[in-house]
Amino acid sequence: MDLSKLPRLSKTETPTDAGVAAPTAGEQPAPAAAATFCNGCGAPLRPGARFCDSCGAPTYSPSYHTAPDPDVGYGAEAWISIAVGVILLLMQPRLIKFICHKVFGTYFAPYVDADGNEFPYTAQLDFWSDLGLTLFALVLILEGFVLAFARKRMLILIAFALTVLTTVYNLGYLVFTFNAGIAILSAMAVAFGVYIAIYEWRLLQRLKRVRA
Repeated sequence: MDLSKLPRLSKTETPTDAGVAAPTAGEQPAPAAAATFCNGCGAPLRPGARFCDSCGAPTYSPSYHTAPDPDVGYGAEAWISIAVGVILLLMQPRLIKFICHKVFGTYFAPYVDADGNEFPYTAQLDFWSDLGLTLFALVLILEGFVLAFARKRMLILIAFALTVLTTVYNLGYLVFTFNAGIAILSAMAVAFGVYIAIYEWRLLQRLKRVRA
């Protein structure tokens, strides 16, 4: 019997390439996967990446979010930076008291010798030490705001300039007073100042690449 003469009972669709059926008429093709972006610097990421290769921040997909999710680590680091800066100001409040004395007329204990002669505070070595530590405390507080608002380029520029100036000043004070002993707090200000300056510089370069 010739089977080719029998009527066909059903019509089987011919599969397309790789065994996937071709879309029927009026059917829209499946949309492509949404692009993902770095939550830290905003740069587009390679397909399938969960973290940015440059800064390590998690990805952001517009398919699931309306805005990048904040990195909880940044908030904790910002709090620590601000808290340490405030603690330093409380540990070394002499320069702040002197400024308040000049501006608001508050009491400031004068420097006197054994004979009762008064010497100006600005002529003492303590003034230059207090200046370096106070500036470093302000750098830490400003660094906390940079961590909290990392996309504000002007804030990062101000923080970077102040960090560099403060680090150079504390390094100069450390070298100048080295014969009298190592100023530990100034040495710490130099070490942490270099680290903060490197971080802020990389952050500036990252924002520059994103804008480009």
